[in-house]
Amino acid sequence: MKFKILLVVICLLLINPLSVLTSKSIVKDKEQEVVIPILMYHHFVEETVVETGVSEIISAELFENQLNYLKQKGFNTISISQLRDYLFHDEKLPDNPLVITIDDGYESNYTIAYPILKKNNIPANINIVVSSRGKKPGNYQHFSWEQAKEMLDSGLVEIGSHTYNLHNEDIKLKETDDTDEYYKRVYDDFQLSKNLMVQNLEKEPFIFCFPYGSYNAFSQSAALSLGFDIQLSVDYGVVTKNSDPLALERINVRGDQSPEDVYNNIMNAINAVKM
Repeated sequence: MKFKILLVVICLLLINPLSVLTSKSIVKDKEQEVVIPILMYHHFVEETVVETGVSEIISAELFENQLNYLKQKGFNTISISQLRDYLFHDEKLPDNPLVITIDDGYESNYTIAYPILKKNNIPANINIVVSSRGKKPGNYQHFSWEQAKEMLDSGLVEIGSHTYNLHNEDIKLKETDDTDEYYKRVYDDFQLSKNLMVQNLEKEPFIFCFPYGSYNAFSQSAALSLGFDIQLSVDYGVVTKNSDPLALERINVRGDQSPEDVYNNIMNAINAVKM
């Protein structure tokens, strides 16, 4: 019964249409809908040449070159807080806004990406698998709570939840699942992630990132009920005023993509919504 009530709430929140705000666009038309690309990164290495076939690994040099190239092309990086204020409160955004997100919370986010972000004064969002703080559950070490707090306190980095420990098949709703049991499973996990984030970071999180982009009405409702009103998917696309804040689309960045490749991928996504 509880999840049914929450589903009604979420439907009511989404029924109210969002107004359209216009601004200069990257294609320089005078009156165009604001379009916000959200880039998605994962793991970083110092080496210029990364492992063949591992698309999530980006070299430090390539990462910085991508960011600088996009800036030269006229993009202005904003935080997810700014994006949220635009979606919910019509706050003005700079021309050609762009959001940087990093998933999983690997230590390389702190040792490699964070210094580059600081050097260039670029805001970013990092979404953490909460149970992995300071641990090495797989191939890569994850950064600690102390490192997370340092990045958060810098004012450049916002920390989101990537679940407590559901970065696995259990995040998915299977045909054999009882929906009440599934809702409880994801709700309990999301709540634990939030509680530990508040305890260790001393700030209420509002960003939730679905592992593998696996989301449904039950998991969206569970996250929303806990205050996660910005939810990220891995669906390809860009954000507009009419986007669903509980399933924001993103653009994955691979280790074999040049700065020009990333720019072209962004423009393809932008042009798709302007057709």
